Amino acid sequence: MSGTDSPHTPRQRRSATTAPRAAVLEERRLQAAELFATGVRPAEVARRLGVSRQAASVWRERWLRQGAEALAARQVGAPNRVTAEQFGPVELVLLGGARASGWETDTWTLGRITEVIRRITGVSYHPGHVWRLLGDMGWTRQATPSRWVKSGGAETAA
Repeated sequence: MSGTDSPHTPRQRRSATTAPRAAVLEERRLQAAELFATGVRPAEVARRLGVSRQAASVWRERWLRQGAEALAARQVGAPNRVTAEQFGPVELVLLGGARASGWETDTWTLGRITEVIRRITGVSYHPGHVWRLLGDMGWTRQATPSRWVKSGGAETAA
């Protein structure tokens, strides 16, 4: 599966808060904006929505200054340096196995994957960050010590 076919794209997960969770949190803040617009005070908004009074007060201040748009979810961190399209060829190499890429064993390590990303895209990442990128691409570390599995099927040595 190429990066363009993948339901998971790099930077889909922008922070420790997952995209579905971020949508829930944003919806709650937008509900607060509707309540503020009807004259409900922050303490009552906090009670109704199950948040702290401080959070409701901060939201109200933002809402007063910039409107409901200020309560929308925002991107956290810098944008990714490699596009989803650039990850397609990386995925194909990973699916082909480490030996096919010139290593003596068929074990994918974070260092080897980092090198593949650098060779294909020209962008260098720290191996620790590659762990996150793999997750963003839909790859998970399996319980078996030497396996990485692409969500939805394909398996390759790790």
